[in-house]
Amino acid sequence: MDIRDEEGFIYFLFEHKSYTSRETAFQLLKYMIEIWEAKSKKEDMSELPMIIPLVIYHGKGDWNVKNEFRRYDTRV
Repeated sequence: MDIRDEEGFIYFLFEHKSYTSRETAFQLLKYMIEIWEAKSKKEDMSELPMIIPLVIYHGKGDWNVKNEFRRYDTRV
């Protein structure tokens, strides 16, 4: 895909969940870092590819997990 007249990549990261988990955002971040690390080992990269994470949820209850890191309360 050409992005601003340069070759670029967009990755879609799909995660399937049948239950809610507070760890989902961190799990996706871990997967994203693993993708970036693998890509950077294969080629000399000056920029990281864009990754769009998507969660597919089909549990019985409503999805009640925060979907933004800035909303996480880090106080214990």
